[in-house]
Amino acid sequence: MEARKIEAIIALHHDTVVKMVGEDLTTLEWLDGNPKNITTKQIEDKYAELCAEQEAFNSPIGRLRQKRDQLLAATDWWASSDLVMSDERKAYRQALRDMTSGLDTVEKVNAVTWPTKPS
Repeated sequence: MEARKIEAIIALHHDTVVKMVGEDLTTLEWLDGNPKNITTKQIEDKYAELCAEQEAFNSPIGRLRQKRDQLLAATDWWASSDLVMSDERKAYRQALRDMTSGLDTVEKVNAVTWPTKPS
């Protein structure tokens, strides 16, 4: 948790130099004098935002998007300017991009059928 709070401070001002002496925000030691006058409220809000992002990333839809993004990245070379992409490859990539549409429950995410990658 301490590291995430420091991450929140750095997200607010990337050049700041701060050390957390204890376990809460009252123990911050600003080694650069807190040049942006970052408040405890700003840190807590950014911390909550980072935690929510991490939770979303680790959710079923977040994990599905990660896998989908990896599959798309693995086929990015198909779209090189010196290649002609087949209709099957275009359809596969489009199916990957479209697959998260309408997935609003865990049951729907778990029931996803992945498109078959063409050769």
